[in-house]
Amino acid sequence: MPTAEERLQRGLYWLFFERDVLRGGRRLGPLRRWHLGRLARLLERKEAGGLEAVPEVEGCGDREVYEEYVLPRRPVVLRKAALHWPAVGKWSFPYFREVYGEEEIAIGTDKVERSRETTSYRIGFETLSFREFADRVDAGEALYLKFTPILERFPELREDLDLAQLSRWRQRSLEEPGTGQEFYMGGAGSRTDLHAELSDIFHVCVTGRKRWRFFAPENFLYLYPIPARTSFVGSEVDAFRPDETVHPWARCARGFEAVLEEGDVLYLPPFTWHAVENPEPAISVNDLSHRHARSLRALPLPYLNSRLLVDRRRGTAQQFLDSYASMRLPSLHGPA
Repeated sequence: MPTAEERLQRGLYWLFFERDVLRGGRRLGPLRRWHLGRLARLLERKEAGGLEAVPEVEGCGDREVYEEYVLPRRPVVLRKAALHWPAVGKWSFPYFREVYGEEEIAIGTDKVERSRETTSYRIGFETLSFREFADRVDAGEALYLKFTPILERFPELREDLDLAQLSRWRQRSLEEPGTGQEFYMGGAGSRTDLHAELSDIFHVCVTGRKRWRFFAPENFLYLYPIPARTSFVGSEVDAFRPDETVHPWARCARGFEAVLEEGDVLYLPPFTWHAVENPEPAISVNDLSHRHARSLRALPLPYLNSRLLVDRRRGTAQQFLDSYASMRLPSLHGPA
């Protein structure tokens, strides 16, 4: 006899399968309304989740990082693990203003609006020079440089990273397919909304502080996943300011919170839901490493949905942006 928790999980998986895989939308009428009502009753009886501090270690050896955290897919903050990197202490907003001041960059201008009826997304870009970007951040604007391949455009910046240490942490060569690094640079108040992706992530805080909230993969059905057949899966929920009147199921999610400082590294396993805020101007680097088997074990149905049903771009960043630009998603709680 299945427990209430097992019935809840099966019901939520059915909902995801019907909406995101079969693309049934809102056409199933009475069956969908009955199913949503049954799920709502089960969720009302489920205890609330909450947030706790993520485990932290200092002075952890490279092999231990892999064996104790990466291999078993356990998130951890590695305090001061990248403090020796040349980028820490060198990279800053004045540095990029001086060295790359006239170089043009694309600044993300994504905006999310949430209500009980719909959630809408508008993703765009504004072209600025590094100098203009830094000046506007100094003036207090919450601008964010993301989705732009800065390390590919300026490969000399890689010399300031300890790429060999990253390779030891994840036990993969830097030249293998499915690996790479991303550059982030944001003003105070800039943020990335809640989402999950296929890769193992080592996030290195180079300058400033970064506040994280994240949730293990099994919480994804409480977090209102957004239909998109890409290697990224978005969430309707505002992780830092959740509104139970809009997304009541989100109260069931159990998660973690961490604040990274300069030289700290956060490890996240595949399909870990995460959202980031910059309480002050910050620069950071993501190291991504994707292994199909690890992603499949972490979250089978969304993995198969993203990998088997994507178009020829196979879940690229551009496909992600195209999928979410100007999206308007009807609420699950509205009439079917």
